[in-house]
Amino acid sequence: MTTDVENDTRRLGRDVLGPHAFEKQMPHWQKRLIVDQRGFLNTIQYGSEPKMSILMMKNESYNTIPVLQALSSVDPNVTSFGYCHPATNHFHKRASLSGFCGYHSISSLLSYLRGCSTAPKHHRYATHLPNILEIQDIIEEGWRAGINSKALLQTGGIRGTRKYIGTSEAETCLKTLNVHCYVMCIQSNKEKMACDQVMERLERYFMREPAIGENMLGKPPVYFQYSGHSTVVVGFETWKERKLVVPGVVQMASEHLTELVVFDSARPATEEVRKVRDEAMPFEKLKAFLPVMAGYRVSRYELQKYDRFELVFLEDPKLF
Repeated sequence: MTTDVENDTRRLGRDVLGPHAFEKQMPHWQKRLIVDQRGFLNTIQYGSEPKMSILMMKNESYNTIPVLQALSSVDPNVTSFGYCHPATNHFHKRASLSGFCGYHSISSLLSYLRGCSTAPKHHRYATHLPNILEIQDIIEEGWRAGINSKALLQTGGIRGTRKYIGTSEAETCLKTLNVHCYVMCIQSNKEKMACDQVMERLERYFMREPAIGENMLGKPPVYFQYSGHSTVVVGFETWKERKLVVPGVVQMASEHLTELVVFDSARPATEEVRKVRDEAMPFEKLKAFLPVMAGYRVSRYELQKYDRFELVFLEDPKLF
């Protein structure tokens, strides 16, 4: 669900909540799969952060950010880049649990909060993250406490269902956990397309130098929603000028080329990513894995067909 309808208390339908908009409960076998998502205990350290033991999810890929940073650093077309904190993990959908992209994006934000030593802590994600059903509980708790409370009437409640969630629910979840967050809606106007506004805003965010007191390992990730789908922006790249081939169109790119780096739950981590993560590779060998980046990059040209984007920052946008 998006902030488009946050002031309307009418019951939402399938166009917003998806094909299961009116279901009372999801099938029991799917609930069992969700409850069974917790995998193994892992002792991990992110850069100079202290070591921590965390219970990983079966659909959670860890230490992906350092892999992407390394690949950006060896790409001859990339002139500069900035990434979020390496504790941010990638959550991918399981074949039998599709349609939960909003929950996977929230999980990525919570993984940052869990692993970053300077981020606010909460007992609900201190050592293990909440699963989808537990995130639903947190959101409904927030609604009943007055946070985006109209959504409870609009959705009829989401606990135990497969109804789609979006920006409003991400904000509710974070605020219920006492995490400060800032929602931003960006739309096309007469002066500038929405995609250009998004790229400029995120470039300022990821490429600025850390302020005094900020974690030097990286900034928080950014929740990113458009056209009924949510992802998490984890990095930003600037590129040399090059010729881009877009389906149906051949364009010469402008001098200032940029790419978002995102975690999309529809694009799971590949064996190549795990191989780079688990093996210490010399500079020369890393270049052979550059095609991996195609699964994480999103260009302006991919976003230009959308007129509206919603973002949730864990830092005040006035700072950038």
